[in-house]
Amino acid sequence: MWLKIFKYSILTLNLTWVLYALLVGIGILWRTSPAAAPLASDLYVYSNGFHTDLILPKSYFEDTLAKNPDALFFLAAHQDLPQHFAESQYLSIGWGDTGFYMESFNGNFPSFPTCVEAALLPTPTLMHVEFLRGKPLESEQQGQQCRKIKISEAGKKALIHYILNTFAQEANPENGVWFRKGYGKKDFFFQAKGNYHLFQTCNNWTGEALKKAGVSVGIFTPFAFGIFETLPQNGILSD
Repeated sequence: MWLKIFKYSILTLNLTWVLYALLVGIGILWRTSPAAAPLASDLYVYSNGFHTDLILPKSYFEDTLAKNPDALFFLAAHQDLPQHFAESQYLSIGWGDTGFYMESFNGNFPSFPTCVEAALLPTPTLMHVEFLRGKPLESEQQGQQCRKIKISEAGKKALIHYILNTFAQEANPENGVWFRKGYGKKDFFFQAKGNYHLFQTCNNWTGEALKKAGVSVGIFTPFAFGIFETLPQNGILSD
């Protein structure tokens, strides 16, 4: 009896992974329609092979800030953040599993139990923000990619709204957001909305952000390679 249960469990698990792989393949091939508006604004997409981030010019946030002084509420989480923002040229922003982020300090790769938990269970999430002083350089090297694409003015506004709406403003009644320092001197973590799981990964978040921006991407992109397989290759190498 127990042997039959074990066999059925293995069969069910294998079938689940096959269906998931099929879903990923369909999700990459089935792309959203690109925006019809003129494409004049730059956006960078970065990947380390596992995780993807968006890199945006600071001016995009300044435009939003000019219309709504409280729009960048997460900068109030620590006294040093406004200065980092003022000195930066670009902001690198990503979303992901709390445990995965917290175990990645000092270049470490998260433990196997953390990876399994992040994949199989709905887990809490964080926003990772890094303030960059220099202009991103495009790269297509294996294991590390950074590609520049163009988005429309309407896409830029929708993208900023999507990003800001992912921060959990109500998480900390005192500061407005939960906050902690990141891996270096100029990157920080903030509590985010939503849960991480097999069907909503960091790369799914990036894919959804790109859709909001009017970029043609796969409808389901849980892995970093799925993002770059569907990104338009229309960028010129940065200076």
